[in-house]
Amino acid sequence: MEIFLGNENYFVDGIKNAAIYDLKNEKIYELNEAGKEALIKLEQKKELNNLEKDFINKLISKKIIVPKLVSKDFKLPQPKYKIDFAWLELTDKCNLRCIHCYGNFGYEENTKTCELKKEEWFDIINQLYDMGCRHIQLIGGEPFCNKDFEEIIEYLNKKGFKRITVFTNATLINEKNVKKLKKYNVNIRFSLYGHNKETHDKITNVKGSFEKTISAINLLRENEVLVSVAIILMKENEQFLEKIKKMIVNDLKLRYNGYDVIRPSCVNDNLEHRINSYEILRGRYYTKPSFRITRESFYKNHYYNPCWNSKIAITSTGDIIPCIFARKFIIGNIKKGKIENFKENILQQWQITKNKIKQCQNCEYRYACSDCRPLAIGIYEEDDAKYPRCCYSPEKGIWEKIEDVTQEIIK
Repeated sequence: MEIFLGNENYFVDGIKNAAIYDLKNEKIYELNEAGKEALIKLEQKKELNNLEKDFINKLISKKIIVPKLVSKDFKLPQPKYKIDFAWLELTDKCNLRCIHCYGNFGYEENTKTCELKKEEWFDIINQLYDMGCRHIQLIGGEPFCNKDFEEIIEYLNKKGFKRITVFTNATLINEKNVKKLKKYNVNIRFSLYGHNKETHDKITNVKGSFEKTISAINLLRENEVLVSVAIILMKENEQFLEKIKKMIVNDLKLRYNGYDVIRPSCVNDNLEHRINSYEILRGRYYTKPSFRITRESFYKNHYYNPCWNSKIAITSTGDIIPCIFARKFIIGNIKKGKIENFKENILQQWQITKNKIKQCQNCEYRYACSDCRPLAIGIYEEDDAKYPRCCYSPEKGIWEKIEDVTQEIIK
């Protein structure tokens, strides 16, 4: 049940408890069973006891609800279909062989021979721009391994995309191509796995990769190219997080933006590399109701998946997928038609809302929580499995211990 309470506030029912979404102030208020029951009785025009009346009067005094509620049959506006962000996987070739790679890139036996040509990427870029997309991230493999890389970033820049990001291991950046990155207003996001060569190179499986990466970062900074760092933690480097953070801030003079932990994929389940620390996982989990809501996200999350909405990825062979980790969710192939021809298939994936996901559909926080379908499926092996990085139990109405919830640590 959902009820419009007035003043841009909405009541969202859970299987045990409930929540009030305050869109104007971007807050979420928790309601226990008694508070939930009082609001439902008010909406149904049932008689309230004295405690319930006092509770309702407090909500009215704080302008969280208005004296006369609007029917639960309200209709929220549906955001328009629009692709705003796209990953373009320029190649599955890579000069490193990272132990945790979601695509097992970098191994010759896995290299595909039917990668898209430069002209096909130009056509894709034209299509995306004409559809309103303005944010592109070039990935691989290693995007610098595509022989047409520089022409592609030039084309993106001339086309007028607002943000062009390259996700790279940075080992192939040199004096020559850094000038092109600067000229075409490209942002660089690079992977860092350790604070020293022993840790970093052990994960990349290539000696000298750490020194090349650090040298490239200094070169990028000298040329005023915007740089950000992506840290992926696993068993081999989790104990060095604080040292990695210190190096990023003190030595590289970059901003620390947090970390992610390795996740299972359709190609590599990473079992032998999964982390051992619950504290490391805690930084990636919802362990208390620290949600933030906006009017835009509340509307969108009624109709679309909170992660996949407005995004697509196109692989090096032309497959259209919802995101780079969703390798099995093939929407179509660009060689068989324009992106617009696959609109219904794209929407089918975008519309996997929390209302269609087991357990999440019974949760009062379902319009504020995150999601990752590939992670959920990788862990639980079910297409409609709950978001695995949330410790809240809607059935119990409590926040459980991460040690009892997570399946990302091999016990």
